Amino acid sequence: MKRSMRRLTIFLLVLAMLFAGATPAFAAKGHGKGPGKGHDKNHQYFELEVKGKGNFGNGGKITFILEFEDVNREAAWARKHIASLAAKKVFEGYTDGTFQPNKSVSRIEAIAAVVRLLGLKEEAENPSKKREAIWFDDEKQIRKNHDWAVGYVVVAQEAGLFDPKEGKLHPNKAADRLWVTELLIRALDLEDEAYANRNAELNFKDSRAIPKDKVGVVKVAVDRGIITGYSDRTFRPNQAVKRAELAAMLERAEALLEDEEDDTDASGVIEEINNLTLVLRKNGQLQAYALDPQTFVFREGEKGTIYDLKVGDTVFVRTYNNLVIFIEVVKPAKDEVKPFTATGYFHSLAFNENGRIASITITETLNSSRQVKYDVAEDVVIEGNVNELKQGRLIHLSGENQVVKKITIGDFGFQLQGELEYLLLNSNGQLATIAIRHEVNGKEQVSIYSVSPDVRITGNLNAIVEGQKITVYGTQQVVTEIKIG
Repeated sequence: MKRSMRRLTIFLLVLAMLFAGATPAFAAKGHGKGPGKGHDKNHQYFELEVKGKGNFGNGGKITFILEFEDVNREAAWARKHIASLAAKKVFEGYTDGTFQPNKSVSRIEAIAAVVRLLGLKEEAENPSKKREAIWFDDEKQIRKNHDWAVGYVVVAQEAGLFDPKEGKLHPNKAADRLWVTELLIRALDLEDEAYANRNAELNFKDSRAIPKDKVGVVKVAVDRGIITGYSDRTFRPNQAVKRAELAAMLERAEALLEDEEDDTDASGVIEEINNLTLVLRKNGQLQAYALDPQTFVFREGEKGTIYDLKVGDTVFVRTYNNLVIFIEVVKPAKDEVKPFTATGYFHSLAFNENGRIASITITETLNSSRQVKYDVAEDVVIEGNVNELKQGRLIHLSGENQVVKKITIGDFGFQLQGELEYLLLNSNGQLATIAIRHEVNGKEQVSIYSVSPDVRITGNLNAIVEGQKITVYGTQQVVTEIKIG
């Protein structure tokens, strides 16, 4: 069967994720007297309580600062680059909550960021690295003034990031565009390609300012998209690199690394997104991740929320202990009409300024602890006695693209025939949920129902697998009888 066991696989993935301890989503908190959840006056951040060993070290409290007020104000174009790198703790802001995007980057800062980009942070921070030799003539200055970075310099040496002919590192010197470009070319192991382009012509008005032995370096970096020139067709090789510019260069370079994804990165097409769970498909394999309402989402050039994500979106995500911290939608899904249904206990309505219903919140019967809010269409149809729409009343919602077009109140008996999509069991091992794939007006959709504890099942139980033809009967959107075959 084409869809054999697909939903069962998703269910098992989510179940495995829950038992693996990914359920505690990261909590957004504000330091001091910040104006609102997850913010202080300068940034938005996540504070995680982690048990056991994580991707960035042993268990404890981990803080991710992904958004900065000074970046939004002074370098909004770099927001995505900065958030992506901060989510991996490659290049972060300062302890005062600022990023200072227009501040020049020192050479020692650039080296540390590139080493982290290569996934060598743990090695660089191993105390034993501080005992190894640094070949630069200003080694004493490095050790005296930049003790924290000694391991990073040693690891960078071992990774071949420096020109052995350089006598001094000059750690405090502002890193210029040519110096950072060469550092990244070495980090990406593109020296041979740069040498092959040593006689290339550069299309910059100031190309004469680029040393002849660095022409290939600039050529490859520009062709590979690591760095760009300015609108006046200059390269400005000796201009100091700003922090926002370095963030952009680092993220572009990361895309060229052979091992682009590690255990904290993932990419794929969104197969399913609900109940703060994201399921991605890549190369035919499914993987489930936990979400949080505060997850940083970047979609179509703008910062969004997890509620802007759509099934079919191609995404790149950064995670911590299977919790998604950062999501970039690299290819949006094509808009299409997707019917949906939901059954639950009525909780509340919200009205717009014209007195019309704007949204409805229910406690879904699939998970009695989860309240879900749906937008409501202006022309919504309400079937049943409106006076019965009170908290705790079982209701049925239907519509398109998660917008409710019909609210049904009362005893709504039903019969439905289709193919079994999946079954879910409750904590007692009893059948709790059933999903059926069927056609509505020529369009295929999946309807999900709660199952009565007293459900009657007839037919061959051994044949109850995904794709099996099945008929269900029920009332108030709760299945009371299942016929197999």
